[in-house]
Amino acid sequence: MKSATVNADDTITYKMSEAKHKELMTEMKNNLVEYSNQLIADGDFPSIKEITYDKNFTEFSMVVDKEAFENSFDGFAVLGLGMAGMFYQLFDGVDSEHLDVAIHSVDESTGERIRTVNYPEDLEDTE
Repeated sequence: MKSATVNADDTITYKMSEAKHKELMTEMKNNLVEYSNQLIADGDFPSIKEITYDKNFTEFSMVVDKEAFENSFDGFAVLGLGMAGMFYQLFDGVDSEHLDVAIHSVDESTGERIRTVNYPEDLEDTE
């Protein structure tokens, strides 16, 4: 990192080379992909069968066993994906006012979208 500046509004601006930023984004992408894979592999969220995402981590789809998903706490996995997606976007240069992550829960047997959670909007609704 070349420098960090605390702004008047208490935000911090980091300056780094383009090569360092690319390296950082690659590392963040790899970590987010690994996190998504671990949500399934660890078995902590057994109703979640598959997680897919777009290249900018603005949209995730979780294929789930609907009945098991609705009768468990597996929906908490959505929070981690939403936070990670927003964090990735921030470091990719998206203004904090324009962050947007949609996480769809999709029934594995019908392909029907059960629900969509939008971050940060749905986080703000819980405050």
